[in-house]
Amino acid sequence: MQTILYADACQRAGTFYPCEVISALEDFGFDGTGNGPTLYRGADHQCFKNVLVLCGNENLSSQFDLLKVVKEVPADAVTYDPKIFGGELGTCG
Repeated sequence: MQTILYADACQRAGTFYPCEVISALEDFGFDGTGNGPTLYRGADHQCFKNVLVLCGNENLSSQFDLLKVVKEVPADAVTYDPKIFGGELGTCG
C-alpha cells in the first residue's frame, strides 16, 4: 500500500522531488484499502482509519474463513493528538 500511495503522490505532485511528494501526501485522504477511509495526517505522517477487532473463527465454512469481525472501532476513537510524542518533522528544502 505504501508503494501505491507514493506513486499516487508523485503523480498528483507531477514530480519525484521529495518536498513536493511530501506535500501531496500530507493530510491526504484515501479509501479502497479495506475497512473505510484513511487519513494520512500531515502533522506526524501517521495514517488513521477504523480498526477491526478480530477473533479466530471456530466454525470454518471454508479454508479462507479464519477470522470473524467482533467489533469495528471508529478512527476517531484511536486518533491521538500528534503533540503527545513531541519532536518536529522539520522543513523540506
